[in-house]
Amino acid sequence: MGLLKFFSVPIYAILGNINLNVLLKEMHNLSARLRKEGIAILSGFYEKDLQTLNESAGKNKLSLLENQSMNNWSVAVYRKGD
Repeated sequence: MGLLKFFSVPIYAILGNINLNVLLKEMHNLSARLRKEGIAILSGFYEKDLQTLNESAGKNKLSLLENQSMNNWSVAVYRKGD
């Protein structure tokens, strides 16, 4: 998520394929850079960790739109609200 610091305007969409620990650590920065109604597509974490990721996302104004899993790996799509 280090590249996010180079954007000076809100971002419409973010795609991140990063492990859970990094996603949790950078969730605030990700949300801060995402514009209202923007989309974050996050993957690289296990299906069993989706609830943990959802809790962190919710604290940062991100709502789960959809998630899919295959072979215990997951992808989640979030939208930034107010």
